[in-house]
Amino acid sequence: MSLPCNTYKTLQVSFTAPTIAPVNGYLVKWRVVGEVNWNTVTQNQNPIIIAGVPTCFNIEGTIQADCGGGNFGSPINFAVSSSSDNCRQVTLLQTAVYYYVACGGSEQLQIINNASTPQSICIKDGTLLGGTFTDLNTSCLS
Repeated sequence: MSLPCNTYKTLQVSFTAPTIAPVNGYLVKWRVVGEVNWNTVTQNQNPIIIAGVPTCFNIEGTIQADCGGGNFGSPINFAVSSSSDNCRQVTLLQTAVYYYVACGGSEQLQIINNASTPQSICIKDGTLLGGTFTDLNTSCLS
């Protein structure tokens, strides 16, 4: 489950291009970290420009040369950290280890939750991983 994100940005991903440009440009795949489905675009320029990327989440992706005929170069990985400072209160629902970035923080923290005594925490939008939770739709500061 992902928290809502109402702000978007345009990513600009620069890379070292090969000496000979690929016939069909570059296949770019990106997604919010932890999501199953990939978004794909094909572009011919460097840097790669990707519009409509949610600011509240960490993004991961790959760039591959599309040489035509189903032949692709080795993928080059990229990652972009969330640029949102929005924070919200959530309640952890499962007995699980959760990872998150606290509001006002920048490092990933770990918390162990017990479903019989669920904990509520204040997190930076888009940083919670590890189990299910309820978004309390309440902003928080720490």
